[in-house]
Amino acid sequence: MSTIDPDELAELMTDMADDQVVVIAFVAAYGDTLARVVRHHLYTLCRRDLARDRDEVQGLVWEVALFIQERARAWQPGGALPWNWARRGIVKLVADAIGHAQADIDIEVID
Repeated sequence: MSTIDPDELAELMTDMADDQVVVIAFVAAYGDTLARVVRHHLYTLCRRDLARDRDEVQGLVWEVALFIQERARAWQPGGALPWNWARRGIVKLVADAIGHAQADIDIEVID
């Protein structure tokens, strides 16, 4: 796990609030951390299958990064890390994105 430079993070968050393209640099710098956050929420939601799906996690990383970018102006340096600060919204975003788990059910077996 790498150490997070608070000055670099603050600069990216400030820049991201003013320029949406900076989200690319944000994901380049913190994508691995965001992936861990996404996997944690997927495990919490009992979706280990999706947590092991690299493409699914990567797609959610971008969703989370864009979510944080939309709120970057409200984040305060020196406080919680952005992905912790926005935790509740990120949990909702992940839950909404993955929907409900589906299971094949044989109706005749239930009767």
